[in-house]
Amino acid sequence: MATVKLHAIYRSTDLENRKARPASYSKHTALLSFLRARDACAEAGELVFVNSGPIAPERLAVMEATGAVDQHEQLELHESYWAALRWVEERPWSEDDLVYFGEDDYLYRRDALAALAEAARVVPEAGYLAPYATVGREMPNGEPLHPGLRRPRERSGPAWRSGGYDWRPATSHTSSFAVRAGVLRADLRLHRTAPRCSGAWDHALALAYQGRAPYGPLELVSELAGRGGAALERRAKVTAWRISLTAQALARRRSGRLLVAPRPALATHMETGVMALGTDWEAEHEAALRWATGALPPP
Repeated sequence: MATVKLHAIYRSTDLENRKARPASYSKHTALLSFLRARDACAEAGELVFVNSGPIAPERLAVMEATGAVDQHEQLELHESYWAALRWVEERPWSEDDLVYFGEDDYLYRRDALAALAEAARVVPEAGYLAPYATVGREMPNGEPLHPGLRRPRERSGPAWRSGGYDWRPATSHTSSFAVRAGVLRADLRLHRTAPRCSGAWDHALALAYQGRAPYGPLELVSELAGRGGAALERRAKVTAWRISLTAQALARRRSGRLLVAPRPALATHMETGVMALGTDWEAEHEAALRWATGALPPP
């Protein structure tokens, strides 16, 4: 298979949630870590920053120096994701090119994006590849998949060796993942539906495009019954979207996409308790800062 380009759409905001973070966490260093990985990727293509609301001047200056900035007023999470999808619809990227969707609270191994591009070549049947993903029922931190998330029947499958990593069929990923441009364009309806489903919609999306039911009858009934405390109108809408996503998933049971992911993970979500095993992330943090000193122009 011919070498593919790896385009990247990096979604960012200055807002913070209440998740517990490691002491070294900062969105600025996360950005530098991503750019360091992109700098090491010979197949790097276009880079777009989809920004929701004002961005800190230091971080914005780095974005403007390294890619195109798509600035928006404050967006809801699903609106930010849909804004990112529009770039894939509108850009003339090859069907086989990879598009990486990145969130702004991850650290990367230096070879993370290069390894994604290499794996796309080695495993051409994979439509989706994720640097940080659940394989079987094991999350990147080595723990079982969180209770409350749908746990589909485990599937056995082949393993591939690529870029020094073992790649296996995976169960699900977060909102940071890679996908072939042509596959995404064909799957757009799923990607537009899933964020409406609330909760862990990225987990549900990954199950759906594989042709695996993201919600069971009991989960749908539970949502409608209001155990989360939301208003009835809201619960009814979420339930309707979950039914829609499940129907779309079941319609592709025999033609689901293949998702693959490496062990150890190539990136980590910067959240205490779910940091990926197998990498000294403090060392990667320091390396990103050193790289930026020599690779980026001063602010």
